[in-house]
Order: sequence, then C-alpha cells, then structure tokens
Amino acid sequence: MAAGNGYGLRPVGWGISGNAYNTAGFQRYPVTAASAVAMFNGDFVEMAAGTVTRQNGATGESPTIAKLTLGVCVGAEYTSAEGTPTWNQYYPGAGTETNAFVFVCNDPSQTYLIKCDAAVTQAEVGGNYLITDFAEADGNTTTGNSGINLDVGSEVTTVATPCLRILDIPKDGVNENSSTPNVIVRILPNILQNDYGQGVGS
Repeated sequence: MAAGNGYGLRPVGWGISGNAYNTAGFQRYPVTAASAVAMFNGDFVEMAAGTVTRQNGATGESPTIAKLTLGVCVGAEYTSAEGTPTWNQYYPGAGTETNAFVFVCNDPSQTYLIKCDAAVTQAEVGGNYLITDFAEADGNTTTGNSGINLDVGSEVTTVATPCLRILDIPKDGVNENSSTPNVIVRILPNILQNDYGQGVGS
C-alpha cells in the first residue's frame, strides 16, 4: 500500500455546530469473509448485502447520490491467519482474516477533522468539497490511517455530487496559516445511507 500523507476523516465533534462533546460512537459491521480490500482508519465505507467494504470510486473522487456512504472506518477486529484475535487501527485486507468486523462512525451529525491538500481561507468555510485519493486504496500501514485529503480546488455548487462541508478552520496560530491545514467538516446527508430513503443493504 502507498503511504498516505493525510489521515482521512477523524471524528472530533457532534451536532451541526460540531461543538458538542464527541462520544466517538461507532457501530460494528461484519466484513465479507476473507475480503482482500483494506479499510484504513478515516476511510469511507459502504454496505451491501449486509457487509461493509471500503468505498472506492473508480472514476470519481468522492461518494455521490448514486453511490452512498455508510460512514467512516475507525478501526477493526478480526482473527488473523495464525488464529489470533486481533484489534487494529485498520483492516489489512490480506485475504486471510476471518471473523472480521469494522467499526464505523455512521451518525449523520458527526463532525470530522481532515487535512487539506492546499491552503484554505475563511471565505471557503461553508463550501462543499470533494476529497483526493478516494479512488485509490491509499493508506499508511504503519499508522493504519487513511491517505485521503480534502480537495480544496474542488468546490461543488450543485447537490448532485457534494461530499464534505467545511465548518471551521481550527486556529492556533499555525494551522490556519499552513499550506495544508486541518479543517472541521461534516459529511452531507444526501450521500449518507442512513439518511437516505433507500435501504442501507440495497
């Protein structure tokens, strides 16, 4: 796997404002037996036929209304090929894991921290953006973190393909002046399986 420069989506708050206490709540979902698809901490995941897998848009950067997301991976548990019960920052996808589950933040009100691929100004707060490296299994096997970042040059003005809305730029005298700052975002509800009319397992 490639070593990603970001860390994907990191849960930081709850509610529209993102200021409420973050309980880091998640739900455990099964992985298809012997799945060879790695799911890194901070990756988008989707559900089909009752199991989850990493969301991988071969021709796009982000989830869309046509391809809904279940939520964000925050860890995994599985039995290794040696028969050892394992809890991990990510699901390796070696194809030899059994009894595998991924922990998913799926609350529509959850807010996240994500690294940007370029500088961000206050004028961009409130805009909707896509993410980079969504179409690639880009993660760091040392940290277990996803490699996706917010694509600052991808502001979306239609409702067909929005992904993340920037809610705030954390200001500490360094971050807001960085060439790749961290920002607080929310996944928009029209791409979330649990907020959409169609069943999660469909």
